[in-house]
Amino acid sequence: VHKFAAVAESNTTGTGEALDADAVNALGTKLDGAEFTLWKIKTKTDTYPTGIDFEKDFEDGKAVGSAAYIEALITDGSHIVDKGTFKTGDIDEGFAQGEAQWTGLEVGYYILKETKMPDGKAPGATGSKYKAAVPTIVTLPMGYSSGGATTSWNYDIHVYPKNVRDIDGIYKELTNAQAKQEYKVGDTATWAIESLIDTVLYK
Repeated sequence: VHKFAAVAESNTTGTGEALDADAVNALGTKLDGAEFTLWKIKTKTDTYPTGIDFEKDFEDGKAVGSAAYIEALITDGSHIVDKGTFKTGDIDEGFAQGEAQWTGLEVGYYILKETKMPDGKAPGATGSKYKAAVPTIVTLPMGYSSGGATTSWNYDIHVYPKNVRDIDGIYKELTNAQAKQEYKVGDTATWAIESLIDTVLYK
């Protein structure tokens, strides 16, 4: 996982391949402290006939792969296996800035969800300057393609979820965060006020 802050939604479909340095630099600012959880989806097989059947769900009119579909799988919980939660940039795990990773995963389908944003708030929480990345289903492996045909398989998957900045909000916080609990009635507190200017409107 490579985590970035962005000022606009992206409709680019990920390929699972690592981006080159120029493409990475164009994505925005790398973000540490975003918490991601990975679950393996237990799909239907001969030995597990009650597993998730994407094809049948699609035929039944379900929006397979949508945020609502994924959240329903997480809420139900009976067809997913927790594969761990990590924070981007966690130096104790040896992660690089804005990055987190899972190793030793089996072939299959996985749910990747941002369960806490870099400011520690849950997705959808009020008072956050960011909007959480949309949960997604990741396939392991993904195919390298050429001319519309799969030519080989990629087992080293890279995803680039983004926290979109809320351009409508105005946010304030104490400039000395550690002093929050030390202020008393009558003390003077210094606040930093932050907002964004829409670059589409004002460039």
